[in-house]
Amino acid sequence: MKEIIRIETMESKKRLRIEYMAGNFCNYTCSYCGPDANGGNVRWPKDFDMLVKHFRHLLDFYVRNGRDRFEINILGGEPSLWPDIVKFARIMKLEYNVKITMTTNGSRTLRWWEENADAFDKILFSYHHTEATLDHYINVLDLVYDKGIALNALVMMDPNHWDEIITAIETMKITSRNSWFICVMEVHPPRYTREQREIFKKHVKRMPPIFRLIKNEYENILKGKTKVIFDDGSKEKVERNYFSVNNLNNFEGWMCNIGVENINIKADGKLTGVCDNRLFNENIFYNLYDPNFTEKFNPRLVPTVCEKNKCWCQPEMLMTKWKL
Repeated sequence: MKEIIRIETMESKKRLRIEYMAGNFCNYTCSYCGPDANGGNVRWPKDFDMLVKHFRHLLDFYVRNGRDRFEINILGGEPSLWPDIVKFARIMKLEYNVKITMTTNGSRTLRWWEENADAFDKILFSYHHTEATLDHYINVLDLVYDKGIALNALVMMDPNHWDEIITAIETMKITSRNSWFICVMEVHPPRYTREQREIFKKHVKRMPPIFRLIKNEYENILKGKTKVIFDDGSKEKVERNYFSVNNLNNFEGWMCNIGVENINIKADGKLTGVCDNRLFNENIFYNLYDPNFTEKFNPRLVPTVCEKNKCWCQPEMLMTKWKL
């Protein structure tokens, strides 16, 4: 059986994706998220001026190294509860070639979304069945869709509430006045039956109309799919969930472009991968909230050996990496 020896991203070589966890305070207590996402011990950045200064230094470093197209995904915790999130988003968009995404549970009021949704280029609305009010969730997504903002409903498929979540997806389809994306997402650690696993083979359960799809997703459409290269020299373009669905997400010992194509900033400010892998092939971790960050952060922009047994972050699975 042939083996994958290399994965090649479809993203531009000028692009950097930043997953920024602004804090781990959340108004939901989903069991599958855990303390990193809802522990509440790191509420929000304490010094906004320092945050902006250090983010500028971080982005300027990548610009000097040939990466001047940024995607910043703000998440938490529940990032919409961060009082400075809109101000931060607008500053970054004003000063850099950046697209701002927020991953949110959508629980803020309709008034909040009416006033602030346009600060973001795309909003990923996670649906958590045991916590969310479905009618409010649908109304928020319809409102944001009407404002012309790209969005996606990410339905967290808790195996303990499987039938109810399937019903919720069908309710979204029937009662929403707009046809926004609906996608199913694994929760971790995954504990699914063989029958339940079938749902993830086609993770998109509803797509927007073609004109809206082209308007919001034309860049992704043009980029195409991630390419895998096998040991016999053959190549194949694969879907976004190809590696997790087929249990091919163990890259331990591979060389990975974590830190080059993607970085994660933890709630405590540590720069790493979502998986906690080190960056830049160094044995230290830089910290965005270190008062001396602007003096310390000037690494060599090089790939790093993967040290983790499993990769569960889809953007990181799709990064360029190769078997040593």
